Amino acid sequence: MRKTISILLLALATFAALFLGNFPALASHTHRGEEIFSHHCAACHLGGGNIVIYEKNLHLSALVKHHMNSINAIAHQVKHGKKAMPAYKGHLSDHQIEEVASYVLKQARKGW
Repeated sequence: MRKTISILLLALATFAALFLGNFPALASHTHRGEEIFSHHCAACHLGGGNIVIYEKNLHLSALVKHHMNSINAIAHQVKHGKKAMPAYKGHLSDHQIEEVASYVLKQARKGW
């Protein structure tokens, strides 16, 4: 019985360390993403909009429609660009691109 309790406590501690301990890091991750977005993206995407191609805005419904509703998909678009969207590879680090992608997805889920 004690062995079972010890294993359960160890599993609970591991889960807490891996998942619950990361929330402050995620919060700062999206805060830096917000700063990057404000500096590099807001001119065209203020409030999740798109002043160039309205339908390609950053609202969740548009992201889903265009298969851009993941951090990886958004980061790829930011990094490589497409049509009117400039590529930020070489201007932003991979880490900065991931931060802004996280921020965009978080804001889209919140409704901007």
